[in-house]
Amino acid sequence: MLLQPQIIRSFEQISQIIFVPTTEEEYDRILGVLDEVTDIVRDDENHPLTNLMDVLGVLVETYEDQHIPEPEGTPLGCLEYLMQEHGLKQGDLAELGSPAVISEILSGRRALDEDQSKALSKRFGCSPEVFQLVTPPERGTTNRTGEHHDHPQNTHRNGRIHDLGEHS
Repeated sequence: MLLQPQIIRSFEQISQIIFVPTTEEEYDRILGVLDEVTDIVRDDENHPLTNLMDVLGVLVETYEDQHIPEPEGTPLGCLEYLMQEHGLKQGDLAELGSPAVISEILSGRRALDEDQSKALSKRFGCSPEVFQLVTPPERGTTNRTGEHHDHPQNTHRNGRIHDLGEHS
């Protein structure tokens, strides 16, 4: 018999942390466990909790794909939105460069380069594409899926954007 009583009892305990989230509260719970496991595993691909991290990542990613849209708009608009959601100020973005460089980025006088996009991607757990400029048509903006908008909008909520294809 494959499912022996011992396995069933063990699963009853583990199902408190491994389950398919259907509400934001459950999603937050799974995300907290994933953060804790990620802190433990770090870059050790042979760690015994690596598979648990992968399973939790899939559960989080599936919930987000179904319930949380990615922001649309300009890279600067997305950065400003995420800064607001995470309570960050200009001085908290040291990974972008000197205070003068950060100021130029936030004022729109300088675009984010590839390294800066990757750094922000790692910080916010999203795709670097969120911070890369798409050349707009003559009027309005074009989001990353090619749709044209006269008024960009940030539709993302809670600042939770994750690209779990890479564990960072």
